[in-house]
Amino acid sequence: MARRAVVWSAVVVAVLALCSWAGAATKASPQLSRIATEFRGGGVHETVYCSDTQADWSATLSRRHLPQYAVGFAYIGQPKVWLSPSICAGIARVDPWAILVFVHELIHTTGIRNERRTNCRALAAERSFLQRFFGLSPDQAQSVYDQSNARALNEPPQYRPTSC
Repeated sequence: MARRAVVWSAVVVAVLALCSWAGAATKASPQLSRIATEFRGGGVHETVYCSDTQADWSATLSRRHLPQYAVGFAYIGQPKVWLSPSICAGIARVDPWAILVFVHELIHTTGIRNERRTNCRALAAERSFLQRFFGLSPDQAQSVYDQSNARALNEPPQYRPTSC
């Protein structure tokens, strides 16, 4: 009986260790969460999760049964966003694609489900977002926007921001 208790204790410790590891695949980014919360306004606290590695990101996508090509996701109307390592790193560099993905996912958290409409709203907000949160001049923000818009126009039809 004592041996069985030791075995079960070892199993519980192993399961807890695995659960902690699995939860570490993404972690909240205080900086991006602050930006997201201020962008959203209305007293809604947004949490933005970033994966440290591509393997962690792949595990996050697998656990949620999402396609491996996804670089970000949010559940409609819930104030949480998950971003791949490349998108999180790209936001810091003000990479146009990363900024568009970030703002796109933030728009989903407000309750917008339609991908095309979400991209339209993300692009409409992008220039002021860049000026407010990244200190870009209007000309710099326009340049990033132009690149984001060009990329968005080459997306699959359901994402393409036409007739905004």
